[in-house]
Amino acid sequence: MKQWSKLAGEASGENDDYICRGHILNGMSDTLFDIYQNVESAKALWDGLEAKYMAEDASSKKFLVSDFNNYKMVDSRPVMEQYNELLRILGQFSQHNLRMDEAISVSNIIDKLPPSWKDFKHTLKHQKEEMSLVQLGSHLRIEESLRAQENDKPKEKMLQDDDVAWWIDSGATTHACKDRGCSRNFNQ
Repeated sequence: MKQWSKLAGEASGENDDYICRGHILNGMSDTLFDIYQNVESAKALWDGLEAKYMAEDASSKKFLVSDFNNYKMVDSRPVMEQYNELLRILGQFSQHNLRMDEAISVSNIIDKLPPSWKDFKHTLKHQKEEMSLVQLGSHLRIEESLRAQENDKPKEKMLQDDDVAWWIDSGATTHACKDRGCSRNFNQ
């Protein structure tokens, strides 16, 4: 009886290995499948893939950190759109097991605000309490909507005119002098 359960356990293990190997191969592109299809076990297949692609993971971490550090916000695009791009990069940090303190992330994003947001940047930097990424996003969204409202307001009409600038010679200026002798008659 013990021998039967041992054989059943080995068969089950081989079946599990076969299924696992099939799942790994199924997720590959055709070119990778052609390379790895003859590997005998799921463990050997996994180890081979890990050896090849985990080395590339270290360099992708460097590029990811570089992308975040070198990101510059510009005035020509909405700030919230750019903020969301930075959040996406920070989300990729966690996928690569990189961790950055939230206070450092918030401070870095504030430093990246575009030049026209200089005063708001100083206001955020001088707040006494720490701010989370969610709170920063809320502040940025409010500020951006206020700026949009300011830009949408119609310009105030001029209430005072400069009479000299709008003075038009209609021909009546020939009668502006008391002495009619000084003025010319154009009908002559």
